[in-house]
Amino acid sequence: LAIIASVACLLLLLSAALFMLLEREPAMQARRDYDELMEEFRSIGNFTQAQEAVVTRMLKLQGSHCYKTHMAMHDPWTYFNSLYFTLVLISTVGYGDLAPETGLGKVAAILVSLIGIPIFLAFIIPTSR
Repeated sequence: LAIIASVACLLLLLSAALFMLLEREPAMQARRDYDELMEEFRSIGNFTQAQEAVVTRMLKLQGSHCYKTHMAMHDPWTYFNSLYFTLVLISTVGYGDLAPETGLGKVAAILVSLIGIPIFLAFIIPTSR
């Protein structure tokens, strides 16, 4: 059981580093692109002060309800968020609040799942008795 627990912890730590490496910069770039697009929208709109207030409010409402995960948080793929994602992934809970968006990140999630779920179950089942 100690060996399985050690392997599970090692998998969690290494997978978190992998997801942070694969997903962090693309998510941050998407955030910069979105912010740039919103700034361009505001600059070409030539809004009055009242219209600017309405646009700002609309963007805030849109942001609180419709952002993709990489837009909702300034930096979604920190190490601890990546660790959280890995634990949610291999425990099969799957909240969906954080998900890889790059092709390599998605492939990594599949591989981590195929390896991590059996290891996680091998650790959880004996400890639940």
